[in-house]
Amino acid sequence: MTATPEPPAPGAYATQGRLVARPTQVTGNAPTGARQLGVAARRDVLLYVPPQYRPDQPAPLAVMLHGAGGDAAGSLRLLQAFADERGLILVGPASRGQTWDMLLSGYGPDVTVIDQALAQVFQTYAVDPQRLAIAGFSDGASYALSVGITNGDLFSHVIAFSPGFMAPADQQGLPK
Repeated sequence: MTATPEPPAPGAYATQGRLVARPTQVTGNAPTGARQLGVAARRDVLLYVPPQYRPDQPAPLAVMLHGAGGDAAGSLRLLQAFADERGLILVGPASRGQTWDMLLSGYGPDVTVIDQALAQVFQTYAVDPQRLAIAGFSDGASYALSVGITNGDLFSHVIAFSPGFMAPADQQGLPK
């Protein structure tokens, strides 16, 4: 009998721009509202779960990426009312530096933090794998396009508000 190999750890393929976290089946209740995830010592990832979240109804999820010099709180604040209206879980990572890693030196630490955050969210909340989006504004839009196309087998939608460019590592899947 052969053992099933362990899935790769979040961030294992960060330098390639790849995310390994995937939605899983969860049971039990989880907290709603806004909170920090605790995956980064500074510039942590913020999570917003609308009050009507129920673990028996997988929710849509959007990863929201801020522009250069921005932060996660600003990204989530703009969509919180929409999230409440639509039952949308929001994940707001903050770049490790002034902007996203790929724009400065190639994929790496920001992809790792996003992957760790998604792994934690997917283990805690029921997320609909057919309704996963990555979105951003300005530099965050360029990063959303790049990471979204590179991980089109995870994200069903890629949304970019005022991007400057895109530089996907490799196209996977066909996000909308």
